[in-house]
Amino acid sequence: MWLKAAIFCGGLPLVTGLALCGLYLTVATDKGYESAWMAAGLGIIFVGMAFFGLGLIALCVYFFKGRKTGLEMRKLVENCVLALLLLFSNFPVALACTWVANQEMSAYRLHFTNESTEALEQLLVTWPGDKAVIDELQPGESYTLVLHTSGDGAVSFNAMQGGESCEGILVGYVTPNLGGQTEVAFIGDCEIEITER
Repeated sequence: MWLKAAIFCGGLPLVTGLALCGLYLTVATDKGYESAWMAAGLGIIFVGMAFFGLGLIALCVYFFKGRKTGLEMRKLVENCVLALLLLFSNFPVALACTWVANQEMSAYRLHFTNESTEALEQLLVTWPGDKAVIDELQPGESYTLVLHTSGDGAVSFNAMQGGESCEGILVGYVTPNLGGQTEVAFIGDCEIEITER
């Protein structure tokens, strides 16, 4: 019973944390620092720490009761080591999930849609610290670009459409560790419509 309690205390926060992290990556639309996802993640971390303490207590009770009842020492130690590994595995997994969530929250997403009748070619997007090239965006096609900035500044673009060179500013200001989302629609003749989310 006490060994099962220790395993439960190690397994529940681990499974819950991984499930939340997976859901956050796949279905979350609001990935900001103020979102309910962030609050849920912090809640799991604090509850997980409490469960870790309870799991250690349950494991100690299991060990001493096992010795009193004459349980084989090798089996006793083996069970305790495996349960301890499960309990302690919560810490690196929590750190990894926190890092992944932070990367997602600090990312800036640009969603491009070509709503014109002509292909958009050699779309070069430049932001502080890096750049990316989208070779071609056919009429009706969409593409999402995820940026991780390394400095402060604007996000700009250059492209060719219908033999004409197009350029402009997509986002006036971006900064590290502050994410966002902008939808960019190319509507023809180098004109764009920008919607910030």
